[in-house]
Amino acid sequence: MMLQKYQNQIYAGVLGKIIGVYLGRPVEGWSYEKIQDTFGEIYYYKNHKTGAPLIVPDDDISGTFAFYRALEDNGYSKELTAEQIGDAWLNYIIENETILWWGGLCRSTEHTAYIRLKNGIKAPESGSEKLNGKSMSEQIGSEIFIDTWALINPNQPERAAIMARNAASVSHDGLAVEAAVLLAVMESMAFEQPDIDCLLDESLKFVQNEFLVSLVQELRERCKMAEDWKEVRDWIAREHGYDKYPGNCPMVTNHLTLLMSLIMGGDDFAKACMIACSAGWDTDCNSGNVGCLNGIRLGLDGFSKGAELRRPVADRMYVVTSDSGETISDAVLETRKLVKAAAALAGEEIYLPEERYAFEYPGSVQGVIRFEENLEEQALTKIENAYEKYGIYGCEISYEGLGRGLHAACCVDTFIDLKPKGKEGTSYFDVLCSPTLYSGQEITATILCKDEQNPMFRFFYSVF
Repeated sequence: MMLQKYQNQIYAGVLGKIIGVYLGRPVEGWSYEKIQDTFGEIYYYKNHKTGAPLIVPDDDISGTFAFYRALEDNGYSKELTAEQIGDAWLNYIIENETILWWGGLCRSTEHTAYIRLKNGIKAPESGSEKLNGKSMSEQIGSEIFIDTWALINPNQPERAAIMARNAASVSHDGLAVEAAVLLAVMESMAFEQPDIDCLLDESLKFVQNEFLVSLVQELRERCKMAEDWKEVRDWIAREHGYDKYPGNCPMVTNHLTLLMSLIMGGDDFAKACMIACSAGWDTDCNSGNVGCLNGIRLGLDGFSKGAELRRPVADRMYVVTSDSGETISDAVLETRKLVKAAAALAGEEIYLPEERYAFEYPGSVQGVIRFEENLEEQALTKIENAYEKYGIYGCEISYEGLGRGLHAACCVDTFIDLKPKGKEGTSYFDVLCSPTLYSGQEITATILCKDEQNPMFRFFYSVF
């Protein structure tokens, strides 16, 4: 079974996506000069510096993990059409509340496309240049939602290209669609080909826009000649900055920034995301795409170099759609859905755990974090995946000095605290959520502990 060997890379791609988004999110919309003056190079999460939670609802995450569900809704058809993906937009988006930037007709590309769809105009016409104009149809949005079409087509670039093209054309056209195809093909091929130059060479064969091809080739030459990423960034700003293109968030500027980050970051996951976050423009979108591709390309080992980026995230993510019972999610749960889709497309059968918490991927903790209340009485020292140490799937909860009056407490979120104490809120994207814990549920767990360290164990719930 070919798909079996790709599962960890799919998981790494999901992790890379959300880590990249969380790294770039706090400085989204900041000028390059402000980023440099405030942080310099961003190698770690800055949410605590800007007054926001680390885990927030974000369009890059919600849209990416919502729109590909058109495949499941249509029986995992290999001939999935743009119209069917457009229908998924109508099914999973709640107007003026979820996923999109609701900036208005002919101001927000995605909002414009949604209005077209709502008024009965089917995709791909909903995203066409003919209907919406060149400035609207060639913005960055086609790229930010594209990763899942590659993740469900590991080492299947032809199919990834077709699905990505159909998905991108729901809201975009022209160069923006071609850039999305380029990225999706690179990600699909990255399951087997880790070399960035080879990925670019092969993926450019799928691009139908000569201007984009020439742009990418010039960027590659600039990267070869530069000693530092900032030299390339200066060239992008000078020749292809936002002032050179119409619209709020043009594709060209951001696509070049994304590719610069991949090339100049080399095989260093943290460095590539740092460049994408530190360069300015659409930081969370660019870093999220960079993180996904490098997650696939470098695998889980790629997260081990540099600062510890996995532990603070702990797999946590929000997928905010009309399916509010799926809002509180994690990288393992989303990986299972992607693997199921990939298996269906590949015609393979694959076993997936039925339990919500199975911790089946290396290093996964599925949102298990320290319980923050009464930290002075907290004896918990570590939360980590148990497989490598014990050969069983599980989450190890370590503690020291546990005695009377102390506890080793960990928890998982079952609802979203919409306005954390001392914070202004989660983000400018609304949160619609149903709790994952409610009256009448039966909860079971298997607890293994050394006899000489066997504590009293109990479930608890806390309402803030």
